[in-house]
Amino acid sequence: MKKVFSLVTAVMLIFCLALPAFASEQKEKQILPFEDGSYIVVTLWADNRTRATTPASTKTYTYYNSEDERQWSYTLRAVFTYDGISADAISAEARAAIYNREWRLTESDPHCQGAYAIADATFESPSDGSRSITVRLYCDGHGNIT
Repeated sequence: MKKVFSLVTAVMLIFCLALPAFASEQKEKQILPFEDGSYIVVTLWADNRTRATTPASTKTYTYYNSEDERQWSYTLRAVFTYDGISADAISAEARAAIYNREWRLTESDPHCQGAYAIADATFESPSDGSRSITVRLYCDGHGNIT
């Protein structure tokens, strides 16, 4: 009985330690400042849970006002195929999260164009005006996503 318990415990431990290897991994982080002191934090994530020839990735734009308060975020998720020579975006979907109720999403257009997944979005606020963004994900023929 002790051997069975030890074996089950060992298998569960191996499974739990291996699980993070299949999760998303942050690849890149960038800050885009505006003249009024507000800024966007851009984060690129690679999804390691997909097959090697169909990588998935997400890029999130998170907007902060000049007082460092998160206002909204917009995430593009795309899936690509590649063959060692070329790549194609096969799906693009976007979602928004509003953290300050003053803001609203007025435009969202995710689409695929060759090896690119692109999403155009516009957010508007009565007191802060509007912010338009274009989020792009690109996959080369070797599966490298930027």
